[in-house]
Amino acid sequence: MAATDTRLATSPQPSPVPGLRRPLLAHLPFALLLLAGAVLRLMTWGAYRPALLFPDSRVYLLGAANGTLSGSRPVGYSAFLWPFLHLHLGGLPSISLAQHLLGLAMAAAVYLLLLRLGMWPWLAALATAPLLLDSMQLSLEQYVMSDVLFQALLLAACLLLLWRRRPGAPLLLAAGLALGAAATVRSVGLLLLAPVAVTALAMGRPLGWRRALLLVAALTVGFTLPLAAYMTAFHHESGNFAMTTYSSRFLYARLAPIADCRGLALPPSERSLCPPEPPGRRMASNAYMWDLRRSPQYQVSPPAGKTVQQVLADFDRRVILHQPVDYALLVGRDVLRGFQPFRTVGPKDVAPTPWLLRRELPSNGSRFGPDQLYRSFAGYGPVLDRPLAGILARYQHVGHTPGPVLAACAVAALLAAAGVGRARRSGLRVAAWTFAAICLAVLVIAALGSAFSWRYQLPQLVLLPPAGALGLTALLRRDLPVGPEVP
Repeated sequence: MAATDTRLATSPQPSPVPGLRRPLLAHLPFALLLLAGAVLRLMTWGAYRPALLFPDSRVYLLGAANGTLSGSRPVGYSAFLWPFLHLHLGGLPSISLAQHLLGLAMAAAVYLLLLRLGMWPWLAALATAPLLLDSMQLSLEQYVMSDVLFQALLLAACLLLLWRRRPGAPLLLAAGLALGAAATVRSVGLLLLAPVAVTALAMGRPLGWRRALLLVAALTVGFTLPLAAYMTAFHHESGNFAMTTYSSRFLYARLAPIADCRGLALPPSERSLCPPEPPGRRMASNAYMWDLRRSPQYQVSPPAGKTVQQVLADFDRRVILHQPVDYALLVGRDVLRGFQPFRTVGPKDVAPTPWLLRRELPSNGSRFGPDQLYRSFAGYGPVLDRPLAGILARYQHVGHTPGPVLAACAVAALLAAAGVGRARRSGLRVAAWTFAAICLAVLVIAALGSAFSWRYQLPQLVLLPPAGALGLTALLRRDLPVGPEVP
């Protein structure tokens, strides 16, 4: 241990963003990509004014306006919206503009971190291209939706963890706070502590297990604080110490298309939850979730002493235990679908139409009165600039990150994290692991509880390209300082 400690103490430490000491010409690729990303965002912001709205937007906007929480989903995003609605910062147009600026800021942060970790400038720039140029990223930055803030919080956690090769407990605490805040924005963040705890252990282990456990403890405390605060507020409002009351509903909708109740002992209150149709003729998961008239979950009569949510949770558990292989195959299939060459969908999938850059305004808001919502929060709209929208609609045919490229990034990062070849002594194994593990965990958790949606794949664009750049560098370069390793 003494020898190991000495080696680590004398290992080269990164100077402040050493890559910036290169000639300015070395940063030209990133400057051009950043400029292209800024122009595309300005066009998107001008094409669909004042912003784009989805049915979920109503929950977030009303939560910010009234200070209320939602039973169907965490609304930590409403805290981001609150200043725009209450401090006269411009309302909907300013929200979409801020999210576009956030997209540019995330790209700059990725570039600086990769330079600091020893990447070639051209490779660091290339790692920002999907975030800067992908059409779905542009579209969702224009929406009043939680996805871009969720991306930013995940990236903030990575930056806090990796900016220093030996971060102290305060940085781990801050990274935990970012991850905990992400879980209040989207519930798929609730299980992200596990992969990031591996990062904390890897960073602390060369200096002793006591140090490693201190870092894990700091990370855990930071992660828990936002969740505890949110759950306390939710308990005060609804009487439930939880994030939402819809978790069992979403999982039921996920399981209903594959549930096979033959040989499954069910109490009377749960028998009606078995869809009578054969699997091939059942509704899509989205219909089992939101069709109040046809979905069996909205016809449940719970027995005395139980709530509908408890009945659904019991049924969900029985189906998973009865069909673990079917459930695992369903989840695995949807995770892999996120790496298809093109963003295609099946007949029962959630349509990607809202997230496309189109020549007309989306009609998905008809269910909640878009005119009233626009006028309440912007005073006008929606307004479409047809020439700009036409250019963007044509652009999206080329402004797309192929899934196999993202899959290759994930594979390279995991190989590096495993210490294959030169990666073992590269000093980049922890960084490659952190980016790839957080992204893959988000994708798996989303597939566990919800039907496949291309919107849920958005974290790939900010996390997997840097993971791939780190993995490729670790596998190929010889001139990198020795740093912390994944155990």
